[in-house]
This record gives sequence, structure tokens and C-alpha cells, in this order.
Amino acid sequence: MKETKIGGLWLSTSQNPKAPFAKGEIEVDGKKIKIIVWKNSYKQAGDKKPDYQIEIDRKEAGMVADPPKAEFTDDIPF
Repeated sequence: MKETKIGGLWLSTSQNPKAPFAKGEIEVDGKKIKIIVWKNSYKQAGDKKPDYQIEIDRKEAGMVADPPKAEFTDDIPF
């Protein structure tokens, strides 16, 4: 079976311990998605937790974590 490349990752060079492990971009169904990879620092020997967590880079994608909600009013519009 031929492998299909969907993107790439670049390891962080930051000295900041809160920086992600890696950043990159993948392409799914023709859409490019920026991602970030975090090393799972809570993993302990024998855990079934993943070694790394992958997230969509909402900041780079221009997305907000929680869109603002419309304010509720009980005014009747007539």
C-alpha cells in the first residue's frame, strides 16, 4: 500500500516550558488545518494515556475558543 502524506510538523525550538512540542499543518479533503502537538507531561509508566495530544491551532486558524453568546431578553418585538 502506498503511503499518502497529509502534512508536516516542526519541532519547537522555544525554551519556554509552556510552548507546544511541535506545530504543523495537515490537509484533509483539500482543506488545510493548522495543528499543535503537546507532550503529555501527566503520563506515567504503565499509563494508557497517549504520549502526545494533538489540537487544532485555533489562534492561527482565526477561530475563537467559545463564540460570544447573544444576550437573552424577554422583550416581545411587537
